[in-house]
This record gives sequence, structure tokens and C-alpha cells, in this order.
Amino acid sequence: MLTIPEIYRAPAETYGEVVQLSYPTRVYNPELPTYQEPYMKSVRVYLPHGYNATHTYPVVYVLHGGGGDDFYDWLSEDDPNPTSVLENLIRDGKTEPCILVFPNTRSDVNQSNRNGTWTSFYHFAPDLRHDLIPFIEKRFSVGKTRELRAICGLSMGGFQTTQMGIGELYDLFAWYGAFSCSFNGGNGMTFSVEKALAVIEGSSYDLKRFYLACGTEDPACFRTFSRDVEVLDRYLPACHKIEKGKNYEPEFIEGGGHNYAVWQYTFYRFLQMIFR
Repeated sequence: MLTIPEIYRAPAETYGEVVQLSYPTRVYNPELPTYQEPYMKSVRVYLPHGYNATHTYPVVYVLHGGGGDDFYDWLSEDDPNPTSVLENLIRDGKTEPCILVFPNTRSDVNQSNRNGTWTSFYHFAPDLRHDLIPFIEKRFSVGKTRELRAICGLSMGGFQTTQMGIGELYDLFAWYGAFSCSFNGGNGMTFSVEKALAVIEGSSYDLKRFYLACGTEDPACFRTFSRDVEVLDRYLPACHKIEKGKNYEPEFIEGGGHNYAVWQYTFYRFLQMIFR
């Protein structure tokens, strides 16, 4: 299976800072009795080594899976930690110094990564648009244009990247990375490749990069992922704003499963594609 070279897996020589903050939001899941109830929500932010508030940084919103939160799935991992991968890539000039934002992507007062309401994942877009992004932009020195915002995620977070990032927030993001997922999250969701392409083609905005990746031995997602890639290949000749090899790249990770080994590799790959 494809893996990160050891030079980028090794602990970084210099580190920035992970800060945990709370921001005001509300419940956007209309299926809950707490719908529209305001609450404070946790978010973790990684500031790269040498962060300087007088410099404007691009920002990556990094989304967790169905069993994660603003710590688990990404920051809880040390083999390697995504912040170390970022710093090693910055050191070698392979990616831009950027800020990483790790939100809890449930729109629910209950922020548990074990007992939350599954449908709360499907209503995170208004939180991101109206609450989290404005909070981050007020608190940190980040770019405020879509060209300086990227979004990526694993599993459920990958689905949110396509369903929300393209389907609902295309005016906010120019760079997309969807790992170990499909375009339709199931459970009654109706997003699809065709809807994503309609948004991209019908928008006045340009797509900077769309990176899709999945392990070939992923029991949860490979079947639907490969189906979506086939559909994309079928429709791409008629598209004008998305071109394979230019701003769209699918990757089949031979032997990869539904696990962090795949996600750390895809995150490593995605960081080298964005803000360039």
C-alpha cells in the first residue's frame, strides 16, 4: 500500500500550537427537539510554527468521521500526527504554511462521538457558513476568499466535503479532498455525482482542485467510491470546469482499508495539492 515517506512521517523538528476554543452556534438539525437552540461548541485549531498575526494564512477545514470529533480521528493519532506531516512538508517547501481547523461536525447540543444523532452530520453546513468560519476569521489571521479555503475529510467527513462543501458551500471553498467515502452518505441522502457536477458547471466560481481517494480493500466505501469515479469519468468529457489530471484526481490506494493508514496518506497528498 502507498505510504508516507519516512522523512514526512518522522516527528517534526519544530511545532506550532493546537488551541481548543469554544464558539457560539445553534442546532441546525430540524429533526431534533432542540432545533435552533443556541449552544457553545468545541473546535481545535492548529497554528503552524512561527504563526504571525500580521501574515494572512490559507486555512484547511479538516473533518472527522462518524466516530470522531474535534480531537478523535485526526489529532488523536501519532503515527504520524497530521500537524507533524504539515510541518515536515512546510519545511521542504512542499506545501504552504496554513492553519488547520478541526471542528466537531455534528449540529447537535450532544457533541458525543459515541451517542450523537446520526442525522446531525447532515446539517453542519449552516454552522460552518454562519458560525464557525466567521469565528475563525475574526479570531485568526486567515484568508477570507474561497481561494484561501480548503476542506477535506475522512469517511463521513469525506461525504460532508462533497455534499456540503460542493452542494451547499461551493461559494466558500475552492479546494476539496474526500477520503474513503462516496457522494451519497445513505440514510435518505440524495446527493450524487450528477448534482455535484451541476453545481460546478453552473457556478461562476472555478474549481481549483478535487482529490478523491479510497483504499481498494475498504469494506465500507470502495464499492460506492469506484461507482462514483466511473460516473465521473462518463460525464467529464461534457464538462468545462473539471478536468482529470488538471483540477480533478481520483486515487485508488491498492490494498488500503478503512483506516488511518489511508487517511494519513491522503491528507499528506492533499496538502501538497492545495494553495498552489
